[in-house]
Amino acid sequence: MGADTLVYTNNIFANGDKVYCILASDSSCTGNDTSNIITLNVDPDGHATVTIADSPATICQGVPEAFTATVINGASTPAFEWLVNGIPTIASGPVYSSDTLSSGDIVYCLITSDASCGLAKSNSIPVTVYPMPTVAAGKVFNIPYGQSLQLDPAITGNIESYMWSPAAGLSDSTIMNPVADPPYSITYELQVTAAGGCMAK
Repeated sequence: MGADTLVYTNNIFANGDKVYCILASDSSCTGNDTSNIITLNVDPDGHATVTIADSPATICQGVPEAFTATVINGASTPAFEWLVNGIPTIASGPVYSSDTLSSGDIVYCLITSDASCGLAKSNSIPVTVYPMPTVAAGKVFNIPYGQSLQLDPAITGNIESYMWSPAAGLSDSTIMNPVADPPYSITYELQVTAAGGCMAK
């Protein structure tokens, strides 16, 4: 297997393989010599691996995001260590969940097991967190009978869509400031959707 060199490498060893070296001298007064034998211990399952996935992939501020680890060749009870930006968390199982993550945080997982090749680091997942919009509650509009009024809700956030309900008496239930001409006293509810699908009422 050798190639007349002091170093021999291979990546297809099997468990129990024996490696040794035979030296053939070119001196007329010295014969061949055989080295000691090294018996290899190779884990038949290979190195442990761990990959993580998040759900949902993007989150709204204050909403939990869960990360799940999948381990291959990690023996029956690997130990998990979850890290955010390189700082260990208190999570120690195959699932890590948090509602305090910020955009740009990096989550990954380390495992340790009793397998012979049981150390592994997962892929890293960068987190995207969108701010929650807000809609001020309890606003009361008085409209004299037979007249109309443009609604003016107090809203914060990068709003992408509006939905008023019920739609009765509104000029358009899908805009921020519809004109209201209700046929009777009515309570309207506004739901807004901001970037990332974050909703508020």
